[in-house]
Amino acid sequence: MARAPPLQSTPAYDERNPFVVCNKSFVPIYRGSEIAYSSFCRAPYLPKFKGAVCEVDGIGQVGGEGTGFSEVDADGKFLS
Repeated sequence: MARAPPLQSTPAYDERNPFVVCNKSFVPIYRGSEIAYSSFCRAPYLPKFKGAVCEVDGIGQVGGEGTGFSEVDADGKFLS
């Protein structure tokens, strides 16, 4: 099996600072920074993408209001 070529550049991030990755630009969003979430699946985005359609679920609006995805058990009780 052929090996993947090595990365041409090293991603710029601080490995000691917890972060999530923006689902549109694929850059780190560090703890304490403003984050916009998908209204359906809660995927994280940079605030500049507010109003866009979520790249993950294709349904939610980034930064939009909504109840999102909720799991219920057989009795109709919310699990999360």
